[in-house]
Amino acid sequence: MNSAESSADGLGLLVVSFHFPPTAEPRAIQVGNLLGAVDWPLLVARGDDPRRRPDPTLVPRLSHPQSRVLSIPYRPHPVGVRLEFHGSNYKLPLAGYSPDMFHYWRRPAVKAIRQALQDLPWSPQALITFAQPWTTHLVGLDLAHGLRLPWLAHFSDLWAAWPFMPGAPLTRRLEAAVVRRASRALFTSQETLDLVMAKYPPALAAKAGLLTHSFVASDYPAQGYAPGPRRVIRYLGNFYGRRHPSLLVEPLRILRQSRPELLANLSIEIVGSYQPPSGGDNPFAGLPPGLLTFRPAVPHQDCLALMAQAEALLVIEFPVARSVWLPSKIVEYIGAGRPVLGMVPDGASRRVIEALGGLTADPADPQAVAAMLARYLERPAPSSPWGDQAVRGSFRVESLAAQLAQEVGKALAVSTSD
Repeated sequence: MNSAESSADGLGLLVVSFHFPPTAEPRAIQVGNLLGAVDWPLLVARGDDPRRRPDPTLVPRLSHPQSRVLSIPYRPHPVGVRLEFHGSNYKLPLAGYSPDMFHYWRRPAVKAIRQALQDLPWSPQALITFAQPWTTHLVGLDLAHGLRLPWLAHFSDLWAAWPFMPGAPLTRRLEAAVVRRASRALFTSQETLDLVMAKYPPALAAKAGLLTHSFVASDYPAQGYAPGPRRVIRYLGNFYGRRHPSLLVEPLRILRQSRPELLANLSIEIVGSYQPPSGGDNPFAGLPPGLLTFRPAVPHQDCLALMAQAEALLVIEFPVARSVWLPSKIVEYIGAGRPVLGMVPDGASRRVIEALGGLTADPADPQAVAAMLARYLERPAPSSPWGDQAVRGSFRVESLAAQLAQEVGKALAVSTSD
């Protein structure tokens, strides 16, 4: 690096996040939100994956004139990809989990970042990595060893504690290496923090902190919800595994039998990549026309507009006993200022939705979901902005940027004391 001092205009950070705008991924959106709210010089290293669709409404919003985005190509080895594909089909424990399919990015990323630092007119004072993918943290591990920078490792999800992850011994070792080396380990919910750090000794658990998702108020349209001839409740997002829109079918059938008047002018819209099946296997075939409709995914800016213009917003989560996840979609819903109805198990999502003032029910209990929908539909639609203002304020990007500054300060203090 050309200078031994950081920029006088602010704290300089080296940031590694494989997903970053214009990539249309939730992780890219959240990192882009957060970094767009700080005024420090940033070097942001992102993955350039041609298979990931860009979103023209997502652009980096780095405010400091000395900030730079470094796009590093991701080029997986074709033979390795085939081996991992067949290995995953046969449930081999290490197939594609070293730590994930993006591990081919690790070496070129470290090399490109080190080269970029040589040409940087300022010196970063700290390193922060945003995962998933978990390869991002291994890039951080390599850089932290070489650059000797304070390192903040941000976990957006469970890693070694993920219940469906093969190769658990390997992932435990990789996660532990990151936690040991990092100055701070940051999580998006207290529930996730508690679960992940419970297996580590107190000295390592003391490194943990919270840095949750955020929303940018100015990204939502000024013209929000306006009552119309139909009451529109929207779910916006994708589905996979046991998180499925068919979880709505039985609750709607219950309401059709017990409170049909509540469904008379209701439209529940599923906006995302899901395509309902046709023919005899279609679980939605017996519902009244127009009650449950499916719309294709839209660019992110249009997605936020659909949130703000809906009467209410629906969350559908995995039907499990307890969940530590707080999906970023819920925080985007909070930013829209519309009522939130959560088909969510006990855990982080339920805690936040109820603190906001929303309604929740266990997705595995159709009677409870039907009762939740009835409780909401019995009342007229509230005006915007809806929701506890203190809770909403805690997720504004300005609040999270201030928390990031505090966490960087803690990482610097750890580094100074070492």
